[in-house]
Amino acid sequence: MSYNIFLSSKAEKQYKSLDPHIGSKIKHKLNTLKQNPDKGFNLTGKYTGLKYVKITYKGIGYRVVYDVSDKSKEVLVVFLGTRENFYKELRRYLG
Repeated sequence: MSYNIFLSSKAEKQYKSLDPHIGSKIKHKLNTLKQNPDKGFNLTGKYTGLKYVKITYKGIGYRVVYDVSDKSKEVLVVFLGTRENFYKELRRYLG
């Protein structure tokens, strides 16, 4: 069964500010999560329960953080950004 993908308002704003080429790579990665949302890596510490996937474009690493709800078959993207300062930005956004 396929999962539905949703972007939080912050993630949507971040997505729209990206270069269209990396945006299309992220979109492709999100489409793969529709069938297998457990494919990503688990975050640890205070972000346990969230997952992330890695994307690289022109030597720059990006991370897409998401939460999976198996009950409602939904994937909520809560944050996306470059790997540089990733946890600093994530902490600022998620607290």
